[in-house]
Amino acid sequence: MDDVEVKIPKFLGTYDSEAYLDWKMKVDQIFNCNNFREQKKMKLASFEFEGYALVWWNKIQVDRERLRRHRVNTWLVMKRITRERFIPPHYESMFNCIYCVI
Repeated sequence: MDDVEVKIPKFLGTYDSEAYLDWKMKVDQIFNCNNFREQKKMKLASFEFEGYALVWWNKIQVDRERLRRHRVNTWLVMKRITRERFIPPHYESMFNCIYCVI
């Protein structure tokens, strides 16, 4: 797969939980098919942030630096932070309840 071009989808950072989850699943799928280091995964994903997502992400990184915390530098941490921002808590409990019933 060395000759395959990797195309990460754009993420605008809208308040559409389904759009975020769809983006994350597509990106995870791409990363699962490639042997990237966690730091490279985070960089590839963040390059495709546009609009609000880009402004928000840059603020997260600057704020962490200002507070003398490490900048986010892995895909795993990035997923946790983006999920906290773009998936509301009520969506999580609704999602979990649906699967508890099934």
